[in-house]
Amino acid sequence: MACRRGPCVLSVVTLVLVIGGCAAIGLPEAGQTNSGAKGNSPAPVEDRSNVEAVVRRLAYLSKQSPSTLKPHFDSARTNFENSGDPGNRLELSWLLAQPGTDFQNRARASKLLDEYLDKTESGSSFAALATLMRAELRQQDRRINALDDSREQLAAESSERRALEVQISTLTGLLETLQQQFEKLKEIEREIN
Repeated sequence: MACRRGPCVLSVVTLVLVIGGCAAIGLPEAGQTNSGAKGNSPAPVEDRSNVEAVVRRLAYLSKQSPSTLKPHFDSARTNFENSGDPGNRLELSWLLAQPGTDFQNRARASKLLDEYLDKTESGSSFAALATLMRAELRQQDRRINALDDSREQLAAESSERRALEVQISTLTGLLETLQQQFEKLKEIEREIN
C-alpha cells in the first residue's frame, strides 16, 4: 500500500512490521476490535497509554488525507500540552511531520522525538517506536535534501542551458552577419574585376 501524500513519517513498511508484530502477539490490527471484526469508528484508538494503541492510531491517521488531519493535530497538541505522555508526544510528532498540512513542522517533530529519546531508557516500547520514527524522519529529511539538491542542480543546469542557447543565438546572428558581409565583399570583388 503506497502513501497517497508522498513520504510519511512512518513508512508503510515500518507500520506493517509493527502492526504485524502486534498481530503476532494477539493484538488487534488498526480498525479491528479484539474479536477481529472491522470497526467503523472515526478514530479506532483514543488510548495513548500503550505503544500498540499508538501504533493503531498512527495507522489510522496514515490513511487520512492532509486536509482532514487538522482536528487530529489540534487534539494531539492539546493532549500533549496537558499530559506530555509519550503516546501523545509520538502522535503529535507524527502529525507535525506530515506533508501537505498547514501545521507541518518537521524540525519540531524531530525535536519532540529527540527530547523524548534523550530522557528515556532505550528498552521501553515507546522508545523503540520513537527510535523508528526518528530514523524514518531523518531518512526522509535526507531524501528531501537530496531532492532539493537535485532541483537546485536542475535549475542551475537549466539556467546554464538558457545561457548557452543565448550564446548560440548570438553566435548564429553574428555568423549570419559575417556571411552577409562576406557575400557583399565577393560582390564588390566581382564588380572590381
